[in-house]
Amino acid sequence: MDNSILTKVQKHITKGKIEARRMMPYLCHVFSMMRLTETRKVDTMAVDKHNRLYVNPDFCDSLDTDTCAYVLLHEVLHIVLDHPKRFLKMLPEANDKQHYICNIAADLCVQQLLHKDAGEHEIEGSVMIDGCIPGTKVPFLKIKGLRRGMTYEQYAQLLLDYGEEEEIPDPPDNGEGEDGGGGSMGNPLDPSKAGSNSDGTTKPWERQSPATIVEVAQLESNLRAVEAAMDEYEASGKGSVPGELKQSLSVKLRKQPDPFDVLRRVVSASVASPVGRDYETMTKRHRRQRYDAPRKRGIVRYSPSCTIVVDTSGSMQGHEQKALVTISQGLKRVHRPNVICFDHALQDKQRMTHINQFEWKGYGGTDMVSAIELADKEKTDSIVVITDGETDWPRRKTRARLIIALVKDSNFAKECPPPSWATTVHCYKEVNVYAY
Repeated sequence: MDNSILTKVQKHITKGKIEARRMMPYLCHVFSMMRLTETRKVDTMAVDKHNRLYVNPDFCDSLDTDTCAYVLLHEVLHIVLDHPKRFLKMLPEANDKQHYICNIAADLCVQQLLHKDAGEHEIEGSVMIDGCIPGTKVPFLKIKGLRRGMTYEQYAQLLLDYGEEEEIPDPPDNGEGEDGGGGSMGNPLDPSKAGSNSDGTTKPWERQSPATIVEVAQLESNLRAVEAAMDEYEASGKGSVPGELKQSLSVKLRKQPDPFDVLRRVVSASVASPVGRDYETMTKRHRRQRYDAPRKRGIVRYSPSCTIVVDTSGSMQGHEQKALVTISQGLKRVHRPNVICFDHALQDKQRMTHINQFEWKGYGGTDMVSAIELADKEKTDSIVVITDGETDWPRRKTRARLIIALVKDSNFAKECPPPSWATTVHCYKEVNVYAY
């Protein structure tokens, strides 16, 4: 992208993301996808629960690159640790005081996770485990039972209990200016001015349009990529991931079965995925090379051609996100797959490189037999069908390898199971739990 078309804020945030990647590279899958909104309706900087970034231009100008990176990482960790859902599950009907206290608890967790890799850039006055409860002179570590390395829920419960016995000041009344924002510019990590990435409650200055199923699936896919990047980062010997972060994420987000992992095993070596077998060959001579010069040995790595069939029938309503996560997994494993939307008839067909290109079309009847036959005519090496299983199946074995990704535990699929010659992956067996 030409830097000349970027605004001053975009350039500053880009530099902050580059520095944040140096500090904690395994989180880049999340902060690199943040959608930026410049607004003076927010005092400083905040992120909503859909990973959309809001920045006050005046505040952004006041930050150096390292501090900007620290604030970005702080906000990203709220997303990675899934504080919005955890708060709403813990307190589905909370008052303003409980929101404020739980935001403090979330900041305590995030500050400790950042301390090792970016502690020198901590902002004075923000919530720190060695500091005091905002608005008081009471140190956090003086609260009975509170110690370092606790979970978000444990901190929240201890602070809520303490607030019942002792007085914790109410969150500051920011008021509203002419632009609908808060009062004077405050601390960038002020828990009273946190976005919905902390407590799941949409703030007045956030975009009111709900996230599309594509955006939700993309964020979930990126969170899974973070977990894989953590393992890769430690295996490379470049450093270690904070234990609390790795444990919380692994418990929070269980891996969804990936039909494209199966693809690597079931497709023959000649059409194996990019991590398949390499074949040596003799490279072509360069046009300027002497005719009698020896040829050099080269490597040929075969990649599969893949067609992804998405069941977009009416029975798939409510399972769109699961299907989109599966498509997103495939786009990372297979080069430009042909993606077909099919209910009782063909609805859409295109080659895709990014999940944002996908548009859900259909919600009619279900006929995966015709869909699979259509895909098999494409002379593809493999076919991955993403469906709820409420359909009949072809009687004849397909020429291409057939992998069926079931996104729903359906009684119909049990009575009319996929054919034995196909490989079935039960994507609905994903477990999503939180560390309480």
